[in-house]
Amino acid sequence: MVFLLELSHYSLGWSIILITIIIRLILLYPQHKMMVSQRKLQVLQPKIKDIQDKHKGDHQTLGVEMMKLYKEHKVNPFGSCGLLLLQMPILIVIYQIILHVESVSNMYYLYSFFGDYQVSSINPDFYGMSLMGV
Repeated sequence: MVFLLELSHYSLGWSIILITIIIRLILLYPQHKMMVSQRKLQVLQPKIKDIQDKHKGDHQTLGVEMMKLYKEHKVNPFGSCGLLLLQMPILIVIYQIILHVESVSNMYYLYSFFGDYQVSSINPDFYGMSLMGV
């Protein structure tokens, strides 16, 4: 984040925009796989509905038939939610870092290798809005 601050001339708003673009580029390929998996599930939806109607009371047979259908068409039913489980903790951590970056006590834990870095050099104003909530 400090590198992005220096790249954006210490503007916190532009740093947030840059890190968002970087994260989105990193998650582009997994997100594409998630969308392909969702599309395959949408195509299989009529067959899934038929299997559910056919085996209404028997949950065990229903589960076996559904797994056969998924295996036959090479579809992972959990493939569309895997990215969200990966993405959310990363985004929460980055949000907490940005939220608490102005606290001098956090400087040692976050940026111990920047001993002479001054937090006061960060410009929290972005087009008239204070991003630090101050």
